[in-house]
Amino acid sequence: MTLLGRIFIGLILVLSVAFCAISVVVIANHKDWKQAGQAFQQKNQQLATNIQELQRTLDATKRDLEQEQVGRRVTLGLLQTQLDQERERLAQLTGELQKLQATNTIQTQALAATQDELARVTKENTEIKAQIVQVVKDRDDQTRKAISLQDDLNNRLVVLSSLNKQLDTIRDSATILEARNISMKNAMDRAGVKDDLADPPPSTLTGLVNAVDQKGLIEISVGQDDGLREGHELEVYRGAQYLGRIQIIRTDVDKSIGKIMNEYRRGYIQKDDRVVAKLGS
Repeated sequence: MTLLGRIFIGLILVLSVAFCAISVVVIANHKDWKQAGQAFQQKNQQLATNIQELQRTLDATKRDLEQEQVGRRVTLGLLQTQLDQERERLAQLTGELQKLQATNTIQTQALAATQDELARVTKENTEIKAQIVQVVKDRDDQTRKAISLQDDLNNRLVVLSSLNKQLDTIRDSATILEARNISMKNAMDRAGVKDDLADPPPSTLTGLVNAVDQKGLIEISVGQDDGLREGHELEVYRGAQYLGRIQIIRTDVDKSIGKIMNEYRRGYIQKDDRVVAKLGS
C-alpha cells in the first residue's frame, strides 16, 4: 500500500468518527414538538389566567387608591385648616415674642446698669474694707505705741522716783555736810587754822550738767579725779549766755553735786549746759 492510500484510509477513518459523533448529538437534542406545543399552550392559558387575576387585583387597587385619595384629600383639608390655625397662632406667638424681646432688651439694659452699679459698689466696698484694715492696723500700731510709751513712762516714773529718793538723800547729806563745814570752819577760824577748802578748783576744769533738780541741786560730770572738792564754785553757761554759779556740796570720783547760788543766777540751767572753773577757760 502506498503512502497516498494510507492517507486516504486515515482520512476516511477520521470522517467516520466525526459523522458518528454528529449523529449522537442530533439524537440527543431531538425534541417532541407536539409536546412542546401543548406545554406552550398550557403556559399561555396560565398567563391569561394570571393576567385576569392581575387585572382584578389592579381594579381593586384602583378602587382602594381612589378611596385613599379621597381620604387623603379630606385629611389634607383638615391639615390645611390646622396649618392655617397654626399660622395664626404662630403670628400671635411671634407678636408675643417680639414683645418679650423688647422687654428682654429693656431688662438686659437694666441688668447691665445694675451690674455696673454693683461693680462700682463692690469696688467702693473693697476700698472701704482696705481703709478699715488700714485704720485697724494704724489703731493697733497706735495702741502698741501707747502701751510701749506707757511702759516707758512707768519705767521713767520708777527711775524718777528712785532719783528723787536719791536726791532727797543727797540733800539731807548736803545739809549735814554744810552744817559740818560751817562748824568745822568756825572751829578752824577759832583755832587759827587755814582752810584749804577755800582754794579754787583747777583753772582748766570743764564739765557738763548731767541733771537739774527742781529744788536747785545740779549733778555735773566732773568729780574728785578732776580735782574738784566740796565748797568749790563753778560757773555755768550755754553758748555765749552766762547762766549763773553753783557751789559743790558733794563729790564722787567722776561726778559731783552742786547747788545753785541764787545771787548769781542769770538764766535757767538745764542738762548739757557747760560748767567751768572760771569763764574764758
